[in-house]
Amino acid sequence: MSIFPHDLPLLTQEEMAREVVNWLDEHPGIGVHPTSRIPMICKTVLKCAGRESTPDDPEYTELVQSFKDVQELWFVTRVLGSALANPPFLEPFVRAAANDSVLPERSGSQTKGRDAQFELFVGAVGFRAGLRVENLGEGQPDWLMRSATRTWSVEAKRAKSAEAVNRLAHKAVEQIDRSKIGGVMVIDVSAIEGADGRRLLDHVPDQELNHLRKEKGERIRQFGLPQICKLIGNTPVGLFVAHDYVVRPAGIGPDGAQTPWGLIGMWWAYLLEPDSSPYYSRYLEFWELFEAGLPAL
Repeated sequence: MSIFPHDLPLLTQEEMAREVVNWLDEHPGIGVHPTSRIPMICKTVLKCAGRESTPDDPEYTELVQSFKDVQELWFVTRVLGSALANPPFLEPFVRAAANDSVLPERSGSQTKGRDAQFELFVGAVGFRAGLRVENLGEGQPDWLMRSATRTWSVEAKRAKSAEAVNRLAHKAVEQIDRSKIGGVMVIDVSAIEGADGRRLLDHVPDQELNHLRKEKGERIRQFGLPQICKLIGNTPVGLFVAHDYVVRPAGIGPDGAQTPWGLIGMWWAYLLEPDSSPYYSRYLEFWELFEAGLPAL
């Protein structure tokens, strides 16, 4: 099953895993060990992708996590290509490969690999959107993203608990403020509810998924956004973007055809400047560009 737009190849999860493995084989100099996380999750997908897996399968959770990670990493390698083997993308990619277990819950409180993977994912989205993606170094935002006329600082964080969101948002605000370039905070909240919280129990149509997305987006707006706005205060952060995903089981689609299980990405953008602000159009432009670079993941 393909989950990506028409301008990317229509591949199965197994084909995506093979592409990531091939990319690693073509770039041995970057030093990714065969037993580190990225090769291992590719191995899991290649071993299991050809057979049907259901929630009562003992390997189901590991397989779902591996499919999710491989699909994100396939997007990163496909979009960045040879640029991934050089700064500024090389260091986070090596961290993403070398750190963490196949399942994040086995990695303890420090999940540097998946944190780096999300950082790369955000960078690749900007790259795909046609932005020039740079890095300022330690203590600065993860990325500077430049269009022909504007520059934004972008900080990507991956929250592992609801309590961590405010702490990470505070850190992101400090890093963006330090850059002196008005910026964007992107937080992945998919780890907050754990692996089971990402899984739908029954197949649901796209219309119901869209309703689920709207409901969750509104909850973030009502309960999370006010606190984040308080943390931001007068610092130059004009856009907050949240990311989550759900796993949809196999079922019958609206056309009556059998559809395989898949990963459905959800993104929400919250413009923090009022539309009367002279900075409003600056952040609206970034979101429109960034959204155009998103895969259907």
